Amino acid sequence: MTTVTPDAEMPPMESTPRPIALRSLGDRPLVSVLISNYNYEGFVGAAIESVREQTYERLEIIVVDDGSTDSSAEVIRSHADADDRVRLIAQENRGQAAAMNVALRAAKGPILCLLDADDRFAPNKVAEVVAHLGPGTAGMFVHRLQVVDEHDVASQTIPLLASFEQGWLGEKILARGGRWRQVPTSGISFVAAAADEVFPIPEEAFRISADSFVFTLMPLCTTVAAVDDVLGFYRLHGANSYGESGIDLASVKKTLESMTGATEEVNARLRTRTSGVQIDVTRHLTYLENRYLVPLFEGERRTALLAAYTSLVPHIVKDDLYGWTTKCAALFLYGVAILLPVRRRPAWISSGFGLSRARELLRKLVR
Repeated sequence: MTTVTPDAEMPPMESTPRPIALRSLGDRPLVSVLISNYNYEGFVGAAIESVREQTYERLEIIVVDDGSTDSSAEVIRSHADADDRVRLIAQENRGQAAAMNVALRAAKGPILCLLDADDRFAPNKVAEVVAHLGPGTAGMFVHRLQVVDEHDVASQTIPLLASFEQGWLGEKILARGGRWRQVPTSGISFVAAAADEVFPIPEEAFRISADSFVFTLMPLCTTVAAVDDVLGFYRLHGANSYGESGIDLASVKKTLESMTGATEEVNARLRTRTSGVQIDVTRHLTYLENRYLVPLFEGERRTALLAAYTSLVPHIVKDDLYGWTTKCAALFLYGVAILLPVRRRPAWISSGFGLSRARELLRKLVR
């Protein structure tokens, strides 16, 4: 079993990061929308259509089909035949990061928007992106997403209750071990100068969840603009890479492994920057929470679990992203779990994270 000991004092952070210089992009800049697709024949058409119907029309839509075995390519090609702003690039299956890299290399616009092939944009999404990134005061733009199922039935939003942070967030994100109120792929837009700091995304490490590399690294390179309006629709469905199972020991270990691996890749890229900053994942509250769950699910002695809980409490209490309602709920959830039989703990923790869709979203965001 895992031996649980209170955390040692966190090490000091390294150098202070600095945002890149930005410039105004002029009137009506070209916007490149980048879509990576793999076997989403039932959704990719709606994704493309949502971009074609934007109120801001000066855009290009680059769709990279990553070796789909269904009729995706035919669906994409039909849109390309109907609208010369749509371009299909077909490649052998190499993963999401490779598809994003190819799409970015083909892009011509100084502003870029990412879109998952199973998601959709709201009609005014691109216009809002231009309004916030065009003046050259921010290099990255994020917005609220509405979560929907395969039938477009809405549930929660991302983020659920809290508002976004804006401006230069580098020091805060480093202090939190890479954590901020990030959003998945379809809520992320940026200028080409910021893309130069992040792309190419490491392809072998990010065959899936390539957005985690982008939303972790980019705000350490540039300023962030945000709105709390819903400008996109994030779809959770049976064909996602994330199923409907609850949180268990295997999923917790997978989350920890994914967070560690993603941080290593981001740090490797950061070492190429002159600031030399590095992310310490042990500062990341989600990492600490999942690390607490491992011995909890493995059946460690209650005395050891109590010591681990006591160590986790101050990190939750001092956190500057969680509200007090969330903090109290988390403390109650983790504390009561110690008293339960081992076999009941995963279900208890899973129920505490809400509906199954919310749980799957949480796991995607921390990869």
